[in-house]
Amino acid sequence: MVDNDIVIGRLFLYKPGKTIDQSVLELFLMQVSGFLENLRLQRKLEEKAQIDGLTGVFNRYYFNKRFKEEMDLSKRFGQPLSLILVDVNGLKKLNDRLGHEAGDILLEQTARLLSSNINEFDSIYRIGGDEFIILLSNCSDEQLDRMIAMLKELQKSASFDYKESNCAIRFSIGGSCSLQTEHNLLKDEADKQMYLDKENYYKTHEKYR
Repeated sequence: MVDNDIVIGRLFLYKPGKTIDQSVLELFLMQVSGFLENLRLQRKLEEKAQIDGLTGVFNRYYFNKRFKEEMDLSKRFGQPLSLILVDVNGLKKLNDRLGHEAGDILLEQTARLLSSNINEFDSIYRIGGDEFIILLSNCSDEQLDRMIAMLKELQKSASFDYKESNCAIRFSIGGSCSLQTEHNLLKDEADKQMYLDKENYYKTHEKYR
């Protein structure tokens, strides 16, 4: 089966003593090929609609969908659901100092750092300009605290080179767990914890606009 000169599948037919009309078979394969290619394109479009174009992680639209699904599963099976909110520090300052390309790389590198330190059951989303959310399935409050502590430690030495500058990757972070907070308030609680962390960050760093 071929579509646009690309082989997308093969069909093997065999029946002893029977001859298959080649023209009928070709017509059938053309129809099946068209259907499969349309299905492939539809899935590709659906994937693009779920992915943030800059960082390659899931976007806000998909977060809203998955968050509802994860809350339903958590309630149904009695498993804790945790959420981590990450807000990148210094993006505006970096954009003004080195340009928006450097700022984009900061966001890309932050997403990569976060993505490489979650397991296969967790997921990460970019929900705003400099905000990310990590959904942690079946994650207790103790596991959440360990995860936050690990990410805070990792960022201390995280950086990337841009032209002749070494740019630090820093973010404020807050988390919440359904064992301590109602499901529908998880994001609000994580947001509150993140701003407390950001206040601590600005005790040793200059605020920028």
